[in-house]
Amino acid sequence: MAGSVVDNGMGVTLVGGTSGFTGELISLSVGGMTREAIEVSHMAIATPTAPDFGGKAFIPADLSDPGNITFTVHANTGQATANVPPINSAAETWTITWPQTGAETAATWVCTGFVTDTTLNMEMEAPVTFDITVKLTGTQNTTAAV
Repeated sequence: MAGSVVDNGMGVTLVGGTSGFTGELISLSVGGMTREAIEVSHMAIATPTAPDFGGKAFIPADLSDPGNITFTVHANTGQATANVPPINSAAETWTITWPQTGAETAATWVCTGFVTDTTLNMEMEAPVTFDITVKLTGTQNTTAAV
């Protein structure tokens, strides 16, 4: 796209609104967004002949699955409560903020979700980290950088 600016992930933050969970992000991705296809085939549809194929008819579902946020943070055991992922917490607001080159305000993605999976990673001579998955639910909101 002409005129677009590609940014790297430096400065990206993620904060849980109720739990206050945050951490030194190493990586973050939002994926698994899906939309169901509803089959509407019926007996009056003609069977295709070679070389044609298919024949089943579908319409898109009105609602989509917002997917998951997956991220890795340093496990900061020096904090009073440590940054233990809120695995037993109710759904909360999660805000992803990332600066954009040339913009005065950062872009944001405000989501609702709950932690479904955590993994504590420990290796010799390596930082201790958490891998965390947040299942998104409901409608998500994005705000472009300005």
